[in-house]
Amino acid sequence: MQMIAENDRGYVALDGNELIVGSKMVDPPKVRMTSPTDEFGGGGGVLSANISRHAGIAVDGHQQIEIGFLRFEQSEAVRGQPGNPRGEYNVLLNLGGEDDAAMQRGLAFEADRLTQINPALAASMASAMGGTSGGAPSRIMSPNGQWWLQMQDDGNLVIYDATDPSQPKPVFDLWWLMLSMAELGKVYPTAAAAT
Repeated sequence: MQMIAENDRGYVALDGNELIVGSKMVDPPKVRMTSPTDEFGGGGGVLSANISRHAGIAVDGHQQIEIGFLRFEQSEAVRGQPGNPRGEYNVLLNLGGEDDAAMQRGLAFEADRLTQINPALAASMASAMGGTSGGAPSRIMSPNGQWWLQMQDDGNLVIYDATDPSQPKPVFDLWWLMLSMAELGKVYPTAAAAT
């Protein structure tokens, strides 16, 4: 490991192809990026990932193709307010080109809200969760993927055991429960009956 800088609280080193920012205290190390703001935004910084056009040699930025970056900046909601620290986190990825137009924002959010999601990404996520590209997901999955709660096209709400996702097995059916309760004379009260 090659030490670049060190003091009593931390160090910066190069270990092979890894840049290490280390803390000697029980406090995580920080890399601070900063820029001024104006009516167009600014502030924060970018963590960029690139592909070098020439393998095995050090190249400048003009000899690299950006494949993605994480951008921290002043939120669009407070643009034109110099010094307002409300932040926004943006994820941009290259869709297969070599210029800035190939970089597309896939996701942006603030601490308390999602501010933008790429429509194609939203459609893909809805599809993965059992919805359609034009509507809300109809399926909610457990974190381990074994259980599905699905609103079917016919309006029935069903819980599936999806241990084998290619052949999910229904284990609870709302219509079955309602029919069973009706057979027992246990009908859900209507608003008129409840008064």
